[in-house]
Amino acid sequence: MAAGKVRISKLPEERKQEIMDIAMRVFGEKGYEQTTMRDIAEAVGIVPGLCYRYFKSKEELFHTAVSQYAAEYCTPIIKIMREQHQSFDELLKRVAALFIERDGKEKYHFFFHKKENHDFNTLMSYAICEYMQPFVKELLDTLNESKKLSIPDTISLSQFILYGQIAIINDDRLSAEEKGERIKSYIKKLIK
Repeated sequence: MAAGKVRISKLPEERKQEIMDIAMRVFGEKGYEQTTMRDIAEAVGIVPGLCYRYFKSKEELFHTAVSQYAAEYCTPIIKIMREQHQSFDELLKRVAALFIERDGKEKYHFFFHKKENHDFNTLMSYAICEYMQPFVKELLDTLNESKKLSIPDTISLSQFILYGQIAIINDDRLSAEEKGERIKSYIKKLIK
C-alpha cells in the first residue's frame, strides 16, 4: 500500500465504478494517451495492482466505461420507446425533449466533448448507435406489425436513423433545441 494511504474497503462493483469514474476524470484532465494505470490508482487512492484486479489494461477500463456510458445514456430513451399508447410523433417529441434536457449534462461529457478528444467522441457515438440499433429496429418492427408503417428493411432504416444523427448531434453551431428539431423532422420525412 502507498505510504500515507488508508485502505478503505468497498464492494467490488462500487470500487470498479469508482475506478472508472475517476479514470475518466483523469483522462479528461491529463489526456488519454498520457494517463497510466498508476495515475488512475493514485487519483483513486489505491495501489495500481487493485486497478489491474478489475481491468486488465487502461484500454479495457476505457472500453468498459464507454459501454456503460452507452447503456446508461440509452436506458431512458428505450423506456420512452417501449411505452404504449403514444403516437410516433409523440415519441419523437419526448425523445427530443429528453435529449435537450440532458445535453451537456451527460456522464463523462467533459471528456468526450473536448475538442482534442474527437476520436473518442466518435467511438462513444458509435457505441451508442450500436447499443440502440436493436431497440430502434424493434420499434420499427412493432410499427410495421400494427400496420402504422410499412418498412421493408427495418435493420437498414434503424441504422440509417441512428448513425445519421451523429453529424447533427456533434454540430456545435446548433443549439440542443435546433439539433432535436432537425433530427425529429428528418426522421418524420424518412418514415412517411
